[in-house]
Amino acid sequence: MSSMLSPRILRPVVAAPNSASVIPLKRKRSKRGEGDRLRDEILDAVDAILASNPSPDAVSIRAVAEKVGCTPPAIYLHFFDKQEMLFDVCARQFTKLNTAIDAAVDGVAVTDPLGRLEAGLRAYIQFGLEHPEHYRILFMGQSVLTNDQIEELRRSGVTGLDRFLERCRQCVKAGVVYGDDPKLMAYGLWASAHGMISLLIAKPHVDWPAATKLTDHLVTSAIRGLAKSEFATT
Repeated sequence: MSSMLSPRILRPVVAAPNSASVIPLKRKRSKRGEGDRLRDEILDAVDAILASNPSPDAVSIRAVAEKVGCTPPAIYLHFFDKQEMLFDVCARQFTKLNTAIDAAVDGVAVTDPLGRLEAGLRAYIQFGLEHPEHYRILFMGQSVLTNDQIEELRRSGVTGLDRFLERCRQCVKAGVVYGDDPKLMAYGLWASAHGMISLLIAKPHVDWPAATKLTDHLVTSAIRGLAKSEFATT
């Protein structure tokens, strides 16, 4: 499977650090033409490590190799380094974020642009809370990705912001919101959602209200704040 965001640049194979000391091979050797399957298994392993550990520091070439059941040099056949693995994992998860937002929005009639905006906002918050380490890597300043990699993810449209912007454009066009600047609305909603997600991730020991109640409060308040009175929900 090729990179989701840009054509993969062929690189010389880089030997793994201390590759002379390798993990015993537990995984069956892939058949010819099945290299993409190993790549997918590597990304699945990174996902699993992130899901069970509070920090991307837990992801290492050796840890991933042990999870997959292959040798560290086999990882380097598919990824240049740990940064590239995390980049592709985040890209894959945030592509799923877009799918989740689109599915939520598609469940609301096109004649209800405010409802579609609300559905997308709720889906974004839910996804962020369900994928805290991916969210932390991309948005919360504890990233091992380079600035260029983070910017490429953002420009590629996998962060959900373009969905907010399109929904806000539709609300402005329909005349159901105050103001005529969809970018300002979209960035305001994004900032509100990010604030909630990042606080719940970073401060889990605070006595927060239930996440569902907090989401209802934030989303309802945000949408009512934008909506003209005759279109505001009760």
